Amino acid sequence: MITILALAAAAASYNLNFDLPVADFPYDSIYGLTSPSMRQSLAVTKDAYYGVSYLLEWPLQPNTGNFWHRLWTKTVISLADYQVYAAAPFGGGWMHEEWHRAVMTRRHTKSYNGIYDFAGGNFTSVSREKDEDLAAIKDDHNPDFVRLSAAGMESEHVLAVELEKDTFFRKTGVWNGAQLLIATMSPYSYLAECAGTSADTDTDKFNAKEKTVRERDFTGLDCDAWVYDLFHEDEKYAARGVHPSGVGIDRYRKWRDLSPEAQHYLKRQTVMELWSFVDPFVWGYNGFQAGDDRWNFNVKHYLASFGSAIDGNVFWASGSGVNALVTLHNYWNHERYFPGIEVQTFGWELPVETDVRAAGWLQPKDQRFFTRKAAAGGLLDVTVGPRLANGMRPYGEVVGKTAGWVAGNVYLEPNVSVQLGVSMLTL
Repeated sequence: MITILALAAAAASYNLNFDLPVADFPYDSIYGLTSPSMRQSLAVTKDAYYGVSYLLEWPLQPNTGNFWHRLWTKTVISLADYQVYAAAPFGGGWMHEEWHRAVMTRRHTKSYNGIYDFAGGNFTSVSREKDEDLAAIKDDHNPDFVRLSAAGMESEHVLAVELEKDTFFRKTGVWNGAQLLIATMSPYSYLAECAGTSADTDTDKFNAKEKTVRERDFTGLDCDAWVYDLFHEDEKYAARGVHPSGVGIDRYRKWRDLSPEAQHYLKRQTVMELWSFVDPFVWGYNGFQAGDDRWNFNVKHYLASFGSAIDGNVFWASGSGVNALVTLHNYWNHERYFPGIEVQTFGWELPVETDVRAAGWLQPKDQRFFTRKAAAGGLLDVTVGPRLANGMRPYGEVVGKTAGWVAGNVYLEPNVSVQLGVSMLTL
């Protein structure tokens, strides 16, 4: 009992911000929690990270002592972060796969997250999809199919930004340098893996090993699939041909399946991914003073349903208590550039604590890669709930959006969603 009380008392000084969105409608009405929404899996992964990190940091104290103590403890924590991130249920790898699954669930396609098998290795399958279900997404909703392949990498950048928001606005005290570097490095290393002939060697191994449709991954190497379907907007899924085994459709796209232009485009996105390392949080700088105010910034590169996006984020906390995150969105398809802007505010002390997020943008019409036509759109997200004396906050959230791609929102079409949940800020 004394140990539990000591852990709880120490946790208060870390300002850990746990979140559990228990309901997300209309998404949860499809398959329930057997396939969590993007918002739900993101929250679970962030909560798991805080729990594991705190249990390690509390006895090790990585930010105290001499240089060798700090180095040793941060190395231990980094190794634990990597193992949890890569291979454990509810870690970052699990979330990566759940975001793939969320896009399929949105289109009523059942799937299975291979992380639950604890198989290890560099590649985890999301399997058990039917070829005809994947064909329906590709043939009728190609932007969703493109987004399907990129959603896992999208999740890692969204997780990094969420951790940074807690660090900056909530002053969360866990050392997250390793986690942020892993979440930033992973998309880059995946793009680099896809952008070359070694991708074909890996794909051939997958095809030789996976004899049945049920055990196959939905797409193979994410980045090669993503760029192939960008450049083949109107190609039918069956045009991929028969699987080398003679059973089912040949799902996986290889480097040699890409045109020279598509190969160049993928290599360019690999270089553009380096923008995501322009992030002081990753390098241990959690904020800068400007008089009574604090500020920070970062850049994040995303693979999107119509091409790519680069977000420039500015974090601002004024001495008067105003907290805001301002994002300049920069979108590109094959033909042109499209702009957007977004503002998030946190912790407004209205009758109940209120968070507001508003965004407006121009994006390619119908989310197409080969078009110069633009479509205007926007999003409004309001979260309300009282902060109780013990740090608990039951909340309701309403998100309304027009057609358009938004990182972390599974819907490319207009949608209104309602989330109910509870958060806890250790005080």
